[in-house]
Order: sequence, then structure tokens, then C-alpha cells
Amino acid sequence: MQLKSHKSIDEQTKSEWLTTILNTTTEGFVILDLNGSVKMSNQPADNFLATMTGKEPVNGVFDTQQAVSIIGYKPVELIKLITSIRRGIIPEDSRKVVPVEENGSIRYLERSESVLTNKDGETTGLMIVFRDVTEQVEREEWQREFTSMVVHDLKNPVSAIFTSFEWMAPMINNSDVAMIVQNGRRTTQQMLDMIDSLLDVARMEAGKLSADVEAISVQSITQQQIETLQGMAIRKKIKLKLEADPDVGPIWADRSMVRRILGNLIDNAIKFTPAQGTVLVSVIPATPQDKLEGGCRVIISDTGKGIPVKDRQRIFSRFEMVGGRGKSHRGTGIGLSFCKQAVETMGGKIWAEDNPSPEGGSQFVFTLPAVPAFDEESEGLNELPIEPAVI
Repeated sequence: MQLKSHKSIDEQTKSEWLTTILNTTTEGFVILDLNGSVKMSNQPADNFLATMTGKEPVNGVFDTQQAVSIIGYKPVELIKLITSIRRGIIPEDSRKVVPVEENGSIRYLERSESVLTNKDGETTGLMIVFRDVTEQVEREEWQREFTSMVVHDLKNPVSAIFTSFEWMAPMINNSDVAMIVQNGRRTTQQMLDMIDSLLDVARMEAGKLSADVEAISVQSITQQQIETLQGMAIRKKIKLKLEADPDVGPIWADRSMVRRILGNLIDNAIKFTPAQGTVLVSVIPATPQDKLEGGCRVIISDTGKGIPVKDRQRIFSRFEMVGGRGKSHRGTGIGLSFCKQAVETMGGKIWAEDNPSPEGGSQFVFTLPAVPAFDEESEGLNELPIEPAVI
């Protein structure tokens, strides 16, 4: 942040105004020198530290070790940070939420660091900015628990509907009725996928879910999802195509997760692509920068309005819906959050970028690892059956 002022304002007035600004903001500021000692703090920081310690600052500032400990730093962590700054290594955006203890209870602080420099550009210190977000964290936790409870209760009736369609399908002789039953089956399957994604996101965030990995063909699963969503694309007059490189071998992943990842991403691409547009799904070998030898890269490209750079990380957060891609669309903001959690759980990465085609748009890319090399005792696992791709 750079503060500017009119040249006619004297230094004393500037100082007074700046002091007022710092003391009336909601964030706490603590400034450290390059020795790691607290040299300055604003009133909100002093109020918070006084509340946590039950003491007032001595000589205008709190004890350094006590102050940084209260706002969530371990001594070794702070030493490494100060050492890096001395060496000219500027920390990247380190904004995060950290728990701190207060009389046996836990509070949460959102904290970030900024390097301070003088007029010659020399580093002179470190500013720690923090604010109490306990209420926000507790509210989000309540939302997670409530969502999990509601979604869990929804699964049984939706499963019953899906089972009914499965049971009815072989008994239908009329082609029109058979098509209706098939559409109902696919729709309830999508609802079950959404329910499972909601539950899985909560489990992953709690560290209670792991991927059930096996050797699978990503080409085959992609083809199945293309067929499932082709009707939606046709209704919107969108071309939905698959290009799969035959050199892509089996991957080591969770079949259900991969199916739901592809379903979410292809569905999103169709949703944000205008009529006469194109959604292209490409399955290619992993590139050297993916660092997944033998793995794969899946690219879902659309010709919609694209995603602003500033939103490309935020869209993977739960309940986030970015409006920059056009008018309001259906959705919960859960799909991409699930995709990110699931891909990373399986050892891959996912990101959004511009579609390099002349038509423009955006593309989502994710990577997955290949089947690992087993030792001789486990050699038979390399011969797991892989379903052929239908392209």
C-alpha cells in the first residue's frame, strides 16, 4: 500500500493523520525491526494483546517474544522469516488463518506479513497485520456441519429414486418412456454425485477421507461422461468433443472421484459456453513441468467469456461463484472446490487458464499420476485389468 498526500500538508499533520488511521482501523499492526524486536504497534493490536495477556505494554510496546507468540508465531518460524528478509527474500502473500489460545479457548486470527522499506528501497523491517476472525470461522464451521447434516439426509431418498429408475429400465418396452426413464436415471445420478461431492469436501477438509486408488483408464471414464452430458450440449447447440491421445497409459486414481471431477468440469464448460460454441476435452500425456512421469493431463476448454485472472484461485473455494463469466447461472459453488480437493488428494494439480484458441474462453487443466512401479512381490498389481477407451 502506498500513501500519497498533497505537498502543502506539513509533516506533523501527515504524522497525526497516519496515527489516527492506524489506530482506528479494525486490523492490528505490529512492526518488527530486522533483529526481530517489536518496535511499534497500533491501538487495535495493543488492545488485543492486552486482552490476551491481562497486562499493559511496557515502555509503549509489548515484550517481543510474548507478542509474536500470542499472534501465532513459533520462535523458529519467526527466526526463519526474519533471516529470509535479511537475505533479500521477500515473502509471498502469506495470508492465513491461525488458531491462538485464550484462557483455554481457541480464537482465530487472519494474519499476513509485509516487508517495510525506506525511500532508497532498502528493507528496514517487517509489518505483521492481523484481525480476529473467530466469529467468521465459527460461522463457517456451523455452515459446514449444517450442510453435511442436510446433504446426508438427502442421500437416502435420492438413492431410492435412482434405484427405482434402475429397476424400471429393463421393464420398459416403449422407446419414449424408456428415454424418459433413462433421463431420470442420469439426472438422479448427477444429484447423487453432487451429494457425494458435498460430503467428500467436508471429509477432506477434516482429513477423514482418502482416495481409493486403482489402475484405471482416464480415456474410458472421460468418454462415458461425454456421452452422459452430450444431451445437455445438444440442447444448448454446443459442440462437445473428445480428443484422447492413445499413448496415455493407465493412471493411479480413484474411479469415482475422477468421474465426478470430469462431470463437474464438463458441466461447467457447457454451462458457460454460448450457443454455437465448443467444449473440447483433451486427454494427453503429462508434460515435464507436471513432474508426473507416465501420468496424464486432462484439459477441458470452452469458448465462453473466460475467467478474470484475479478470480482463478478464488473459484476453487467452497461456495464461491464468480460472476465475471456472464449472467447468473445455476450452481452451488461446491463443484470446483471438490475438484481441487479430490485432484490434490490423488497427487495431482488443477488450475484455470485462458483458452489459447482464437475463439478465446477458458480452460481447466488437471493432472493425475501414472500407476506406480511396484516391487517384485507386488508385480502382479501392474497387470490390473484396464477397460479400453472408446473414442
